[in-house]
Amino acid sequence: MISRRQFLNTTACLVTSGLSGIGCSASYTSPPKPCRSIITSYGLKTSVRNSDLVRDAGGTHIEDSVKNLLVPQKTESEFAERSEALLDGKPLPVVSCVNFLPSRLKAIGPEADTEAVLAWARITFQRAAKLSIPIIVFGSGKSRLIPKDFSKDLASRQMIALMSEMGDLAADSGITVAIEPLEPAETNFLNTLHEAREIIEAVDHSAVRFAADFYHMGKSCSVDTIPNRSVPG
Repeated sequence: MISRRQFLNTTACLVTSGLSGIGCSASYTSPPKPCRSIITSYGLKTSVRNSDLVRDAGGTHIEDSVKNLLVPQKTESEFAERSEALLDGKPLPVVSCVNFLPSRLKAIGPEADTEAVLAWARITFQRAAKLSIPIIVFGSGKSRLIPKDFSKDLASRQMIALMSEMGDLAADSGITVAIEPLEPAETNFLNTLHEAREIIEAVDHSAVRFAADFYHMGKSCSVDTIPNRSVPG
């Protein structure tokens, strides 16, 4: 657990280290003193195609997307061919994938299709395991959007039930699925770390965690959700 002061110092370090784009010249091999005990590496959310650029900028890993690299909608042979072409000779590992569920697959609400979501998740986790990608980030704001006049309490119960089953699938593949709180402009459900933590604690599964994204944390002010607390993470 880190203090709020450490969090602010760390965020400043990330900004000054040039994480906002490919081709940044700063290297994080010798970070400013406040960061040294907190951050040991950094990567970039981009296609693995840009792995060389990220490495040359001092990065250590890539965060790609499910739809780009794992392609659950395609056949196994198409996936194998695509992943081989994308990863061949690339110098950095892919440590996580985002853009998990397409908007047509509803995780909650009256149109929730748990069977289809879990089928998609199973393929995603199995393919991530084949490529040694340990984390799948569950953002997918449109998929988890609470429809008008739908109970938030019921949405939470649907999410808990879904993540309990999804956790089993993730564990079977040796994967962690990380719920990502998103800013209110992207979804109306699970906007803060505190809200995501409540779901995760209710699920109580070792393969279900959360991803703390500085951008969304700032947009939703989730650091200040509870007074007199240290920063979650």
